[in-house]
Amino acid sequence: MEWSANRSLGGICCWGTELPPPSMSTSAPQHSPVKLGKTKGQLFPVLVNPGANTIVRRSDQSSVTIPYERTFRAVGTSSTPTNANALAQFRFCGCGWPQHMLIPKGATGDGVQFDIFAMVSDYTIDAINQTQDPNAPCDDAHSFCGLRDKLYPDTRAMGYPFDRSTEATVETLQDFVSPNANMGTGTIRVRFSNTVIART
Repeated sequence: MEWSANRSLGGICCWGTELPPPSMSTSAPQHSPVKLGKTKGQLFPVLVNPGANTIVRRSDQSSVTIPYERTFRAVGTSSTPTNANALAQFRFCGCGWPQHMLIPKGATGDGVQFDIFAMVSDYTIDAINQTQDPNAPCDDAHSFCGLRDKLYPDTRAMGYPFDRSTEATVETLQDFVSPNANMGTGTIRVRFSNTVIART
């Protein structure tokens, strides 16, 4: 995506949806956009320069996921805290999409083709002015779960820009993106390799 403005702080938000692309008005769950993560918010601002920018993010840096260990933690009675504050923290730490399920399984051979959508926004407009504790536990899935006892770390609504109905003339994702210079789309293929990768 090309950036024509002056050097500034921006945020990237990525979504994926399986092809063939549906009508923007569809409610079919198998074609609903899936948020892959965002780099806006107070945790991951990105310095964007005029021209082409290459921004690399690992899937385990997503703002919607929690680590494997918290996904499969013990949750039985003997493992659950009895102190009210510790119990609230324990429950909050379980909120988030599993990291190993962020990207769909795809398929062997040619894989499964997906649309990918990215949007750049102005960090100075979207940022929430609140203190951020870098050592706070379990804030990694903040765009999925918010931050405990704090404001949601984005002035935009959760799910933006797909949290609202579109104009009747918008029938495809391309119709939605075309009028907006800060949005872009592409296609990717997710291939299943049936390979076990050791966690480090």
